[in-house]
Amino acid sequence: MTDLDGNQLYTNSFRTVGQYIDKFAFYVPDVQVDIGYMSLSTTTLFDSIDITTEPTKTSYTYGDDLDLSGMVVKAYYSDNTSKTITDYTVSGYDPTKVGKQTVTVHYLDMTDTFEVTCSGGRTFLNRNSFKSEQNNLLYR
Repeated sequence: MTDLDGNQLYTNSFRTVGQYIDKFAFYVPDVQVDIGYMSLSTTTLFDSIDITTEPTKTSYTYGDDLDLSGMVVKAYYSDNTSKTITDYTVSGYDPTKVGKQTVTVHYLDMTDTFEVTCSGGRTFLNRNSFKSEQNNLLYR
């Protein structure tokens, strides 16, 4: 759904009564608009997202930026249609944390996850010393 200027309006929730949506709310910056009683027979509802192809790179070295190249995310709708989306956001990756990490992909109010691994590097303990994550040695 878009406004008159073509801006995407994001839905927050649906409440259904029989074949009708009892309450439909969408948000634009600093404004909430509520609409009541829309027919479900003419409305396609956003259902879920799925990471259909994970990023090409899922193994990182300490300090590397997250690279989402190759990732394909699809949005699925109640009328059994889908589309590839690119305007998602991600969270959960920390380039300074060694080990397995879960990265969450967010689109509207839906999420999906994939895992990455970060290895090696060093952790600075103070200005004069650091610990190497690769060989677990403390340097001063």
